[in-house]
Amino acid sequence: MKKRVGVLFTEPPLGTNKTSEKLRMALGLTLNDENEVSLVFLGDSRAVLGELDENGANMLPISRHLLMISKMKGRLYMESGGSWPVMSGLSPAMVDRAEVAGILNNANVLLH
Repeated sequence: MKKRVGVLFTEPPLGTNKTSEKLRMALGLTLNDENEVSLVFLGDSRAVLGELDENGANMLPISRHLLMISKMKGRLYMESGGSWPVMSGLSPAMVDRAEVAGILNNANVLLH
């Protein structure tokens, strides 16, 4: 059965492993070809999409999960506004708050 899964990120990536754990779950969900996985990054969580020194910050993997999710047809959405760098290999769609609401309302399952 096809499921539309939304994964919402609202917190900065530093100081916690929540971001890495959510990305790990999202990657697992993309392995099922029937799932449509959409990752939405709001506010300071958009820093996740940039180049991070994961080793220097003593973080669990983030970049490799994002790149693999992108290769596995996961959809990446980034709240528009501000100037946030994006690492090579990623091309998130810029969305406003109304579009975010539509993406999340369309999901059968929402992880936050």
